[in-house]
Amino acid sequence: THASWTASAAPAASILVTAWLLERQRKVLFGTTVAINALATAAILVGPTLPPSVFPTSSDPFVRMRGWDDIAAAVRLQLATNNYDALAADSRELVAELLYYLRDSKVPLFAIVSRDEPANTFEMTRPYRAGAPEPVLFVSLRPQSRAALDQFRSVTFLASERIPGGKSQGRTLRFYRLSGFTGR
Repeated sequence: THASWTASAAPAASILVTAWLLERQRKVLFGTTVAINALATAAILVGPTLPPSVFPTSSDPFVRMRGWDDIAAAVRLQLATNNYDALAADSRELVAELLYYLRDSKVPLFAIVSRDEPANTFEMTRPYRAGAPEPVLFVSLRPQSRAALDQFRSVTFLASERIPGGKSQGRTLRFYRLSGFTGR
């Protein structure tokens, strides 16, 4: 599951579990739980700031979080190099990370919908539709994005860039210049 899915349940569950423990006179268990959660919170806050060399490659708990800032920097460089009126991506994960890391960008970010129905929140709230700004810088982590690329009359492959971080082998980012949206 995605972490955001638990955001609404966690506060209620915390209150319920706390009340249950205190009602049953489980003060030692309550204190132990608070201590464990305080340590976990400290690890979550400090862990991402530590360099990857601190963790063995096979057991880095932050491996999925690493490299997104470098991906955003590569996208920012492509946006600055050429004149694009929009930015688009074809995966929930990439759209979410770009929304965060490029939050100060003036270029609107869209999700390319490649199915008949939206598969995630971004495809529902930020779909690329007829009349959206062009040309588009399309960014993908997928080796093949035919379903997305086939929705445009003009598709120009710009570059492929290997970004370290994330999975042990890193991520390969593909850039395209798109225009002439035809839709599905």
